[in-house]
Amino acid sequence: MVDCRVESKSGTAYVYGVDAKTRLLNTELSGGDGRKYPVIQAVGLPSYPERFNYAQRVVTGVNSKRVVRVDGGILDDKLQQAIDGLRDTGGVVLIPAGIHTLNRRIDIWPGVEIRGTVLWAQCGQGTRIHTRFGKGNPEGDALFNLHDASGLRGITVIYNEQDPANLDEYSFTIRGNGRDIYVINVALPTSYNGVDFARHRCDRHYVEYLWMAPLNIGIRIGSGTEGGIVRDCHFTPNCWCLRANRDYWKLVYAKIMKQSRPYIVGSSRGQLLYHNFVYGASEGLVLEDGAKDVISICHGVDSGNVCMSLRGDCTALLVDSQFANLDTSRTRNDFIYVKSEPDFSGRIDFLGFAGWGSCNNAFNFNGPGEIRICNALIAAAGLPMCQLNGGKATMASVICGSRSLGFSGSPKARELRLVGNLFPKGEVIDTQSIPESIIKREP
Repeated sequence: MVDCRVESKSGTAYVYGVDAKTRLLNTELSGGDGRKYPVIQAVGLPSYPERFNYAQRVVTGVNSKRVVRVDGGILDDKLQQAIDGLRDTGGVVLIPAGIHTLNRRIDIWPGVEIRGTVLWAQCGQGTRIHTRFGKGNPEGDALFNLHDASGLRGITVIYNEQDPANLDEYSFTIRGNGRDIYVINVALPTSYNGVDFARHRCDRHYVEYLWMAPLNIGIRIGSGTEGGIVRDCHFTPNCWCLRANRDYWKLVYAKIMKQSRPYIVGSSRGQLLYHNFVYGASEGLVLEDGAKDVISICHGVDSGNVCMSLRGDCTALLVDSQFANLDTSRTRNDFIYVKSEPDFSGRIDFLGFAGWGSCNNAFNFNGPGEIRICNALIAAAGLPMCQLNGGKATMASVICGSRSLGFSGSPKARELRLVGNLFPKGEVIDTQSIPESIIKREP
């Protein structure tokens, strides 16, 4: 029990079975039964920010009531002309259900929304756009470019020449270039690069329910962006079921496991990641230098090689994360839940963490930064569970399945703090690599 308060007004104890396998961390117990409970009081642990709305949703849409319908077929020039016609007034450009083609850059001007008929991104029906734009030019122009207060809603974009047996590189499907932009109920089942909010600053961007299987990059955030929200996104190779190729899973999954980075947060402040998930990734969640005050709620990485990578000076709070290493594609041999690189100098906090599957190390920490993990269940720990090659690490209220070595490290490690943890054979530490002088044990 962590950060709980248990009261008994009748004098009956509410907590039973207190023994060597029970830990009460920063938990208040009061009652008239006269029993005493081993409550561990610890300071300097992660905590929830006060007055923060973790489940933020943004009601998006254009202010204008003008609606222009674009007939089906080849959309190239007539789609841009319809958008241009709303440049002064704003409004909605409606693309009807069916298969359309689009092979030119589209700029969505301020106050304009492109809207399709996809109400649920996984349905595979509704407005479907086939394209080959950006082929062979991964850092070139994006297909859709969002300017201030513009949006994209309810469409599926398919790179119809993409062959799972011979996958090509493409530019980003969507790029932001302004504040208050949004992407809602959009499916990108075959995109090489998905959404780019890093080339230009995109304050208060909003992404809700993006379905895709990023072969390279899913969502990239940077350029000093502030106050963005990315929520309820689902990345999985199952997206490729929209393409006719019976070997899609094996071929696409291998590519994804080798190089995919679905979520990248770089230079930014106050980014909220809420209830996002990825199945299959080389690096499931990447925080880069300059990512400040990131808050992640219930981020899931299943079948990730390195589930989370940390670089440079970044700060974040992750609540109720679940990471799993499971690579049946046999493309790599380094499996880690959380890895910080040698240049990591920030501080990352975990509140509630679950790790399972198969890993070399649950945690591999490098660089001078600090990582604090509170209230975690490590079902598969690797050997050792934590490789501390630098910086500071706190493990508080961690239940670990490791029956051998828990901690190893290097002379660059600065501090290892252990508070109220449960290990089958105790917190076994290689004191040849981690000197006793930097180990701080609390009950």
